[in-house]
Amino acid sequence: MYNLTDSYTAKDISKICAAGRQVVALITEANTPLNTHRLFSFDNNVRDAREPIDHITRSGYIQFPPSANRPFKADHQQFLESNAHDLMTWWEPEGAGELADYASKQSGGLQTSYYLLRWTLFIEELEEVVAAGRAWENTGFLAKTLACEATWQKEVSGLKPGESWETNGQEPTGVVREFYAKWEATTIHVAADFKA
Repeated sequence: MYNLTDSYTAKDISKICAAGRQVVALITEANTPLNTHRLFSFDNNVRDAREPIDHITRSGYIQFPPSANRPFKADHQQFLESNAHDLMTWWEPEGAGELADYASKQSGGLQTSYYLLRWTLFIEELEEVVAAGRAWENTGFLAKTLACEATWQKEVSGLKPGESWETNGQEPTGVVREFYAKWEATTIHVAADFKA
């Protein structure tokens, strides 16, 4: 296992790529144990955010002509879902201020749709910086990350091909044991690096 920090310090792009692949694999595979129960699934939060407008329009509290119903519902669903995205990640609009990332949650689906995006950008930036022989520039990286995350905040979940975070129906204890067995050596190695 390669450490991203050591690989960057050594200016070794191949080790940065190898460590980056491990980070991507870990984040991707973390969805499996998280999606064993609906309370750990991002889909649960998205569904809850969409429910109020579905309930209002089904219950008849708000009546619209059929032609006007769909645009209103879609706009409001996107608004409610955007708020759910914000509450699961940034906590405040535009991810700025003292509370940025305050709401960070570890939910299945959120790992691959949100945090994987951030880590992929980070790894790509490390590779670009080393390849170009320039120093890391945090302000530019944060601006790029915030721009991508702002786009994600406004997306309607579940529209991309294969994008679903429904529970997988697997037994949680067995899934966690498999996950731990696969990643145990890596986590011990990383923990040892932090102690050093």
